[in-house]
Amino acid sequence: MKASFPLAEAEAAKVLEALRLPIPAALRASYTLDAFIEQFAAPGGAIRAVKVHKRRTRYTVGGCMAELSEVVANGKPTRTLRSSRRMPPE
Repeated sequence: MKASFPLAEAEAAKVLEALRLPIPAALRASYTLDAFIEQFAAPGGAIRAVKVHKRRTRYTVGGCMAELSEVVANGKPTRTLRSSRRMPPE
């Protein structure tokens, strides 16, 4: 899912559904980031707000596309590597 804030009511419901959380009977028409965090990411709740930074670097190796992603969440880094099949000749 790709969405941006303010988050519309239907998109907020999709987020909660994807997280397998109950959807309140009355959702706001839209949520700013702060409003969403205030309502759904309270201390001790099922959702926790964390600071995230992601950097993607794309490469072509032997005719295959590759992507290295570096993600830092609350100061803890991780890396992922993805590659796809060989690209057709141009």
